[in-house]
Amino acid sequence: MVKKCLHRSAALIVIPLLLTSTGCNRGPAMVRVRGKVTNKDGSLIKRGVREIRFEPAADTAAPLRKTAIGLIGGDGSFELFTRKPGDGVIVGKYAVVISVMRGPRDPVQLINLKYTTSGTTPYHETVDRDMPDLVYTVEPAGDSASTPPAPQSASTTSGASG
Repeated sequence: MVKKCLHRSAALIVIPLLLTSTGCNRGPAMVRVRGKVTNKDGSLIKRGVREIRFEPAADTAAPLRKTAIGLIGGDGSFELFTRKPGDGVIVGKYAVVISVMRGPRDPVQLINLKYTTSGTTPYHETVDRDMPDLVYTVEPAGDSASTPPAPQSASTTSGASG
């Protein structure tokens, strides 16, 4: 009889401990991603609103398709987060998108536009572990790349030349 009570008591203690320990790991696996972004010549990007995003690739195996984002500091450094600062990036495949806008209300890009969309960026990463030392370089915008083309009216698209 005493032996039966001891088994029940042990079960009453062990089962709740097992349940609480398995419930703590909620959500997808996340890792820390940090690095540096500089100009192609190695200089720091000093002007503009600077940010980097990891946008989920079409073929990612990530359980959630969430973009991770981070601001690029004056020293070029960044640390990505998904929901709140410090939480990291969900394990998966990403397109690395970098943006350097002239100002918060002035979206003119100061870098080549190829870095600013997931479809044209040359940078892609498979995130499966902590990545503390990534390095990306960008080229400044040329005159034609820094501003989008002006919309054309029907009269200017007719093919007439002057």
